Amino acid sequence: MGRAELRRAEPPEPMGNGYREHSHYRPTQASEHCLREAGAAVIQSGSHLFDPIKRAGGLVPAPSARRSPPQMPESLEILAIEPFYAGNRRLMLESLHRRSRHRWTMLKLPGRRIERRLEAAAQWFAEVILRKPQFNFDLLFTSEAINLPELYQLCPEIGGKPTVVYFHDNQLPVPGRGVERPVDHVNMLTAVEASEIWFNSLHHLRTFTGRAAALTVAAPHYFNRQALDSVTSRCVLVQPPVEVNAVHEIETAAGFQRDPRTIFVDLRNADTRLLSAGLEVLRRRGETFSLVTIGPRGDLPDSLPRTSLPEFDEDGATFSMASCGVYLSTHLDASFDARAVMALASGMRAVLPDTAAYPEIVPPHFHDSTLYKPHPDFLASAIQDLWALPELSGWDDELHAGVSHYEAESVVNTMDWKLSTLHQKFHAAQTGVPGVGET
Repeated sequence: MGRAELRRAEPPEPMGNGYREHSHYRPTQASEHCLREAGAAVIQSGSHLFDPIKRAGGLVPAPSARRSPPQMPESLEILAIEPFYAGNRRLMLESLHRRSRHRWTMLKLPGRRIERRLEAAAQWFAEVILRKPQFNFDLLFTSEAINLPELYQLCPEIGGKPTVVYFHDNQLPVPGRGVERPVDHVNMLTAVEASEIWFNSLHHLRTFTGRAAALTVAAPHYFNRQALDSVTSRCVLVQPPVEVNAVHEIETAAGFQRDPRTIFVDLRNADTRLLSAGLEVLRRRGETFSLVTIGPRGDLPDSLPRTSLPEFDEDGATFSMASCGVYLSTHLDASFDARAVMALASGMRAVLPDTAAYPEIVPPHFHDSTLYKPHPDFLASAIQDLWALPELSGWDDELHAGVSHYEAESVVNTMDWKLSTLHQKFHAAQTGVPGVGET
């Protein structure tokens, strides 16, 4: 069987009048150590009430529950898995946990070494799930940073539930590079198994489908055209929720006065060579400024003074942005940037590359004053132009309105509705009983 034809774990083999159960995954000493070192965390919310029975392909509702069509539920039980809990991924899950009408159980690992997560996260989460048999849920919600078929194989009882995979980023090989590492296939394998595949930007969706098409050419023994068509038919643009007022609320509550010459930079995934060169051009032009950063230093020289925040201090980053005048990014292939949205909504001036998802994030009539071509001279000039601009009446209100469609409350409501609809359609397909509103 080709890899593109992967299906969820085979049902238990018949034995007499019953079934021989799958053997449970037994944790090794090495994986025990990984769990402790990685700090796998479990956040549970709400109770988990479900009356399952064994069926081929996993757990399904008891027969009595299938006799009547499901109502659009007030609250679903959702198991969320995040192998790379940092940055945009963490901010989105925090908003969902805080605002969703569904009840979420969250399993997470720190955001370190994405390639390691693709290789081993399924094993770590399988241990947690198998150790806690009370994990009864209606829907699985995970990011792309996991090998979903492997998770189903280790925990076959969760394979019979609808699954949303949210692609914050993708690790498919760039077309023309070839398939060199085992993890190059993982995102596609996970997409094949998902009920729906959600993307955070149109740029990202297009990038993924382009790379996936190239993968079917580079590795036809793994994926064929039929698998590609199946995956792309389930791809949906679902913008992430952003707490757009978070920075402004801190600024107002703490009484901060913005310093227009204090620049905030998120160094995670940033092109630190471009950043270092651009700031050096700025200094040679006689400009003075201070710098606040979050994430690893990379190629930034020690001679460049800065206030550095720990890599995972998301709350500290939001707090620090409230006193900064400029948000600067050199993340040239960003699939999304929640902090850029926060900055624009709060009235900070933003200097962002004209690549990847940034032209989608920035309102069109602010492109000229916000986006720069990724070159040190253009970066420095963009910052100088912002400093030279006079305060314009209505500028802040226009920027806030331009990114208001990311506002967390309304986006979470939309996501809640999509999750409920998916659960209802999945139940109807499994049982042949239409749900509310279906004929």
